[in-house]
Amino acid sequence: MAVRFLIASLTAIALLLGAQAIAVAAGSHDEEEIRKLVDLEVSSASARDLDKVMSVYWKNTDFVLYDAAVQEPFVGWDALRGIYEEYFKTFAGSMEGKVNDLNVGTAKDLGYAFSTQTWKFTKPDGTVTTVVQRVTNIYKKIDGRWQCIHEHASLPVNLLGPKPTETKKK
Repeated sequence: MAVRFLIASLTAIALLLGAQAIAVAAGSHDEEEIRKLVDLEVSSASARDLDKVMSVYWKNTDFVLYDAAVQEPFVGWDALRGIYEEYFKTFAGSMEGKVNDLNVGTAKDLGYAFSTQTWKFTKPDGTVTTVVQRVTNIYKKIDGRWQCIHEHASLPVNLLGPKPTETKKK
């Protein structure tokens, strides 16, 4: 009797560990897929490939973007497409993005990615603006494919410093 109990217990433990290993492997694959989407978004924006940029996002009227450039949220996929079109017109020279400190996680069909991103924008007059922004994206696996369902971008502001845009000198 004790031998059967021991065998049953060891079998159950092995099955649980195997299931956990499969879940971890699936999570790693999902995280890699989201990392690829972040890279695709930034590289496509840098290349001004609007269709590729938009392929990252959920094509739905419920999509919401809180953008660092404006106060009001952009609601819906069409509004998001419009803001990318506006960026491409405003910064007609070049747009170069770099993702820093990317963190990604998933749980079942939801995922997230957050990072800082450094962007260099060139206006038609040649003026270059460098911006470091914080970006958080929420992803959902819809019909077997990860899609960004919400994005929030902000610009760091030091509210505790002498002026909101200055940092304290050491």
